[in-house]
Amino acid sequence: MATVTVVTAERTLEIEANSVTGGHIDGSGHLILTTFDATEIDCGSVVGSIADASDTVKGIIEIATDAETITGTDANRAVTPFALSAKVASDTAKGIVELATSAETITGTDTTRAVTPAGMAAVVASATAKGLVELATDAELATGTDTTRAVTPANVASLVASATAKGIVELATDAEATTGTDTTRAITAANLAAVKAAQLQPLDSDLTAIAAISPANDDVVQRKSGAWTNRTMTQLATDLQATGEFPNTMLYVTSAYVDTESTNFYIGSVDPGSVSNGSVWFDTTP
Repeated sequence: MATVTVVTAERTLEIEANSVTGGHIDGSGHLILTTFDATEIDCGSVVGSIADASDTVKGIIEIATDAETITGTDANRAVTPFALSAKVASDTAKGIVELATSAETITGTDTTRAVTPAGMAAVVASATAKGLVELATDAELATGTDTTRAVTPANVASLVASATAKGIVELATDAEATTGTDTTRAITAANLAAVKAAQLQPLDSDLTAIAAISPANDDVVQRKSGAWTNRTMTQLATDLQATGEFPNTMLYVTSAYVDTESTNFYIGSVDPGSVSNGSVWFDTTP
């Protein structure tokens, strides 16, 4: 004969209320069960003697806060991705950093992103912007047409001036300037003064006065009344005669000798033409 067990509605509700619907292990390692009516039942520790985790032993570990992550001194707690995002690098602290784009690198104003080699390569120097620059070779410097490379002191030293090329040049000493044989050094105004003192004729008042005279062809320069002046041949002959440089010459005219002191003298390469009887012509034609 079969036995029938009947569960009343009240008993059913009681069983339902005491039924376990969930559970978890809390921070202390206790198993916490949750019943249908949300009652929590502490079942005690279930982790037993599990050790704390370390860099040599597996075990349980606590999660680090943002502040502990940023401080960077805690060696016992674990960092989460969220906490790690709070540790941002700056010029005073280590941390995670975003990489800058080429445009941000070129602009040069961003203070929070890190530059990559590729980004740095985009920062090229020009006449209007700072940046990376390639050094010029001696040949490129000598050509003088490159506008993108930088010159070094060694390059400059190789650019020596000559009679056919521009470049740097050493200044001559007074001795080198006076000798006059050096073809690689440049003369200064002070050098010229030294050359003038050593080689040039000293300033002379007579030469200065003569240089200011503008004689005509066949004129001569003569000292008259304490000054130099240009004189014609006729004037010179008159002066020579007046000073006794020409002796008293007797000229035979028709049937007798006459005193030439009253005779006209003509000096030059041009025939004086029709002249008075007794005149003398000194022909200066070579």
